[in-house]
This record gives sequence, structure tokens and C-alpha cells, in this order.
Amino acid sequence: MLPTNYRGASSVRFVPGDFQPTAEQLAIQRCQNRYVIAMSAAGSGKSTTIALKVMENVRYGKDPRKILVLTFSREAAQVIRRIIAKLSNDAQLANAIKCVAFDDFCVEVLNGFGYERADQLSSMDEVCAYVRKAAANIKKREDDRVRPLEIVLPEHNEQITEFVRNARLMKANLLSPDLDEDETYEDRAIRYGLPESFFYIYREVERVRGTGSYYDDRPAAWRSEFDATFDLARMLIETQGRIRMPTYEFVAVDELQDMNPASYEVLKWLLDPSRESVEGSIAAEILGPKPVYFIGAGDFDQIIHGWAGSNIRFMKERFGAEWQSSSVVRLTLSSTYRHGPIMAKMVSALMGDGSDNDRVRSGRSHKTEVRVERYADHGAAAGKLVAALVDFRKRGGRLDDTAIILRSPYQSILVENALFEAGLNWRIEGMESYLMRPEVLVLRGIMAFALDDLTTIPGDDKFSKVISSLLLWQQFEWAPERLQGKYLKDAAKDPGLNFQHFLQGVLLRPRTIYDRRVARLSWERQSMEETALLERIQALNRSGQTAKAEDLRRRSDYESSTVGETPEERRNRLRLDASVALIRGAAPDAPAHVLLEQVVATLDMKNKARLLFVDPAMARMVSQSLDGFVQSAKRRNCSLREFANWLKEVDIALRKARPMNTLLVCSVEAAKGQEFEAVLLPFLEAGAFPARDADPHEERNRFYVAVTRVCDELTLLVPEDEQRVSPYVKSLKVARSLREGGFLDLCSDENR
Repeated sequence: MLPTNYRGASSVRFVPGDFQPTAEQLAIQRCQNRYVIAMSAAGSGKSTTIALKVMENVRYGKDPRKILVLTFSREAAQVIRRIIAKLSNDAQLANAIKCVAFDDFCVEVLNGFGYERADQLSSMDEVCAYVRKAAANIKKREDDRVRPLEIVLPEHNEQITEFVRNARLMKANLLSPDLDEDETYEDRAIRYGLPESFFYIYREVERVRGTGSYYDDRPAAWRSEFDATFDLARMLIETQGRIRMPTYEFVAVDELQDMNPASYEVLKWLLDPSRESVEGSIAAEILGPKPVYFIGAGDFDQIIHGWAGSNIRFMKERFGAEWQSSSVVRLTLSSTYRHGPIMAKMVSALMGDGSDNDRVRSGRSHKTEVRVERYADHGAAAGKLVAALVDFRKRGGRLDDTAIILRSPYQSILVENALFEAGLNWRIEGMESYLMRPEVLVLRGIMAFALDDLTTIPGDDKFSKVISSLLLWQQFEWAPERLQGKYLKDAAKDPGLNFQHFLQGVLLRPRTIYDRRVARLSWERQSMEETALLERIQALNRSGQTAKAEDLRRRSDYESSTVGETPEERRNRLRLDASVALIRGAAPDAPAHVLLEQVVATLDMKNKARLLFVDPAMARMVSQSLDGFVQSAKRRNCSLREFANWLKEVDIALRKARPMNTLLVCSVEAAKGQEFEAVLLPFLEAGAFPARDADPHEERNRFYVAVTRVCDELTLLVPEDEQRVSPYVKSLKVARSLREGGFLDLCSDENR
């Protein structure tokens, strides 16, 4: 049933040669309302629908160069361009239509203003360097104050990554770094509901980056992901749209659910033709501007990027609020072609309103098999996961088209270990292998040092990350150049010599006044200063100024010999020393898990995680990761040396893995936008999925994304205890869906 305000042509003008659109797609293609919002199910062909709508506009006479298709990733933009080329059988036409990622489009607009182009930073490492620079600026300013503010600054990669993530959320919601007249940092922090330290560093990073103001003589010097959208949105607000934006007659947006306030601000100006007369012609001024037509397609059940500013409340309350209601029509794409009718029934039950109405229908003729496996504990779950994979491969399934989707990174510990023991190759997306997580690298580094066997951590890159992780957890305040300098690289290249010196000469030695002073310098600059001091003393002695030479030497000796560490630094050092002594003093056959539990407690790692990371979810994930690592050692039931060597073997196996016949282990976020022949979802229990203290609506959407990635075979792993089973699994009504589809009932009565 079409909405009452739907206006459509009697027939379509564009008919693809070898493709028959569905009735829902044809309704969208024929629609002549100015604003069309296509609410789609996973796998319903929304990108194809956008391409059909684009070609319909071309057949109606719109200039292809006046058509804009915006997506939220470059890959998605390329996909739509390929679909247009395939449907039209005209690659030249497809290339004439602008298909571009939202942020890339904003970069192009900003570059057209005639300013010197900002550097585009493509990696987190590049961004980290600027955040460290901003932190150093703040530290220097505060050190020079009589009463410095107590500010916690991000200095290590994990803290900076967390800061960048939270800063992006602020930009997505158009939260300005500027202060109003007579407003203090504390005032603005309270207004935004943020720690004062966070707003302080946010403002300084933006100052270092450049304001991005249209009227500023110093525009942005660099931009990272999403900065261009933020900058352009602010300029549009600041100038009330007086800046010249490119004009289009038809605009389409894919993955509409990822829209946020900043990107919406840009879209509003693109869709508002009143900001300037079309082409500046006299006729246009008399007749008025041409209306810009719009289609946006998205699956609003896939809103899982709350940290990036997208949320269902914004889409319901603010998106399109300025448009005339009679011009807006909402149509559906409810038939999925990714999975079969059983999965469609399950998804309808999960996301429905409790009625028996099927929210999602399947257009596929063959079924998607659904298997439910129960486990007694997490170790058994990992074993059943591997057994299911081996069985799938025996039946002809392709592991390179198979995904294990995890809710949280800590869950990969058991999964990776089980895959290694079974001889199955895997690759990681959306998270790091547990072997490379900072908290695990700290423990592996201490193990290697205490056991005097540094070969248990293979690879220069690993040692470099071990060193960085130890610095993070010991809360060393070093300049960016020092963290990335030659000394640490040399320590990584020759661990047998330099890593021992690093631990004994840096981490376990009381920090002196001199250590604190040179912490702001690079290793090379420190060496130059030491050489210059020596040469200065020698020159004074040669010139007979022995008293001055002796005074310089005494001051240098005083700085080098006087301990200047804070109470917290002393506690950290003694805890590390005690941890190393604990392992060295243990019996050779002492259980690894017992020693590791004691080391985690001695270092107070779980409490320290809450100090290092502002986000409670990050601190909780670190704690779960530590527990998982200790449990992994317990399951091995071996000595610490044996466990360290076993980790080395897992490490080497992961490094040697190749994409061919390699299954994917990924986060839900990384799986979004992909589809697989087989999907396995382990650890589906309350407290894990949904994650504890997470937003329940966003968690349900995450689960929806995870289950709808499957094409042919879905395996759900749930606890034997029915009370612990994830409520989302129960909402799927697996048994009822299987029974209605004529398949074997695999679940208990409580899931009917």
C-alpha cells in the first residue's frame, strides 16, 4: 500500500536490459515526490534502487553532470558507479555522474575556495603526532603558570585513539571548540557534559589544525577523516550559506542511517536551491530556482555508529524537519535477496513490534540454514565453533567466504587459540589480534624479560609495540619524537642487548630531574645536548675557566643523580620490579595462569585501565581482555615458559596467514556492508551480547547487522543455561521460524 501523498508516473522511462526490478523498486523509480526516503531491509538491493532512480532522472532529461550520489565510504561509491554502468550499459555515462564519499565531496568543495589545500591525513599515526603536539603545547603553557590546571593529557597511542574517537563524535554533532565571550573552559565542558581536560585538548588540537573558518586568514592546515564535513558544515552555518556551493538537480544518499548532524547540515544546503539563482540566468531569476530532487536509502535498523553521531532519535526528530510534509514520501524495500525465508522470519521477529506480521520478506527461492549449538562454558563454545567450521569445510563450504563475528575484541582470545590448534587460518578486521593488544603486550614483555627469553616475541614491530605498551602502562610522559625515535627502533632491532637496557635503564631506574627534563626531547636532541655540554666544559677548561667548568659539571651531576619521580611514578616502578621478581622467583613448573594473575594484581592493571582511558567501556574491555588472557593460560595448563613459547607459535601462524582459504574474524562494525556464505556468532549470552551497560537499542541493531550478513548458513552458539541465553536470540524465535518453514526444531520451547 502506497502512502496517500505518493505521486508517481504511470510507467517508468528507464527499463534495464537484463534485470527485472521488484514492485517496491518500481514504485520508488516512478515516484515524483521531491523527497523520497527508502527504508530498506538488509540485502534488499537499496544500492541498485538508487541506481535505478538515477537512471530514471537521466531519462527524464536531467544532465548526468548535475546528479550527485553521496555515500559514507569510497567503496560504496564505487559499487553504485559500477551498478549504474551495468544497468545503463554505458560506462561513460556512469563516470559523468558524480558518485563520491561524503567527506571526499566536502574536501572538493573546500578546495574550491582558493585556499592552500590542507594536508589529508590518512592514518591514525599521522593524527597522533598532531595530538601529541597539542598536548605538549598545553603542558608547556601549564608548566609556566603559577597555578597550573590539573589536566590529564593523552600521550600514548591508545589514549590518543580514544581521544580522536570522542573528538569525532563532538564534530559529528557540530560541537564547536570556540568559547563564547567571558566563557571558561569549565563552563563549556559542563555545557557539553565532558571532562574539562578533554575539552581543553579538543580546543588545542583544533587550534593546531586551523579553525577552518571561511573568514579566517589561516584555514585548516590538515584534516583527518570527517574533518572536511565538520569544517564545511561550520562554514555554512557561519556564512548562512553565502559561500558558493556546487548546484545539482538530483541528489542521492546511500546508507542514510549513517547521517549525522554535520553531514545533514551540508545536505540541507545542497537541497536548498533558494540560496542562489540557478546558473545566474535572468530566466531563472524570473521563474525561480529549480527544485532539487532527493532520494535517501538506508536500513535504520543498522544504526550502530552512535560514536560517529548517527542515532535513531536524530533520524526521527531532525532529519527532514524543514521539508514540506506533502513533498516527503517514505517507501519500503522489505524483500531481501541475501538470505532465505527462514532468516527473513527470524529477522522480522527480532525487529518487529511483537505481532506476527513479517517485517522482512525473502525474494530468494532457496533456504538459509540456521543451526543452534549450545555450550557449557566458553572453552566448549570455542571447541564447537571449530567443529562447525571443520564440518562446513567438509561439506564443500569456502572458508574465505566465512565470517566469525564477535561483539567484543576480548572474545577473540579463545577463538584465535582454538583456530590455531585446529590448523585453520584466519585474518582479523575491525580489531587487533589479542596478541597485539597493549595490555597483553605488557604481560608478554614482562614474561620475556623475566624468563630471559626475548625470542618469544618474534618480529621488530612486535618489540616496538611492547616497548610502547610498557611506556603507556608505566605512565611515562615522553615527547612524540622520543616515542618514535631511533633509540626505541634500535631496542626493537637488537632486543637481546637493547631491550634489557631499556627495561633496567629506563623503566626500572628511579627517574631523575635530568630524566624529566629530557623527556620532552627526542633521543637525537638529547644526545646533541649532552655532546654540547661536554664540549662546553672542555672549552672552559682549555681557556682556564675551570671554576665555570666545574660549576657546569656539578649542576649536570646533580640533575643526573637527584631522584625527581612523583609518588605515582615510584609506585609504578616498584610494581613492575616486583612483577619481574615474582616470575623470576617462581618454580620453573609453576602454573602460568597463577603467575599471570599475580602479575596483573601486582601491577594493578584493572584499576589503572580506568585511569588511562576516559571511556568506561574501553577500561572494561581491557579488564575482560586480561581475564581472557589469564584463562587462556589456565586452559593450556602449562608453565610460564611453555605458555610464552606457545604464544610465539600462534603469533607466527597469524603472520604467515594468507587471504586464500582464510576465514574472517571480525567485529560487528567491520562486518557491516559485507555478506558471507556462512556466518558464525559465538558467545551469545546476556552480558556479552548485549554488552553490559551498552545502549539496548544500538545493541539490538548490532545483533541485527551480525545475523543479516549471512547468505546460506548461520550458526548461533548459546549457553546451555536457558537463563543466560541472549535475549536477542530468544527474540529471533528460531524454533518457530524453523517449524513454520518445515525444518528441524533445534531449540527449546522458550524460543518458540
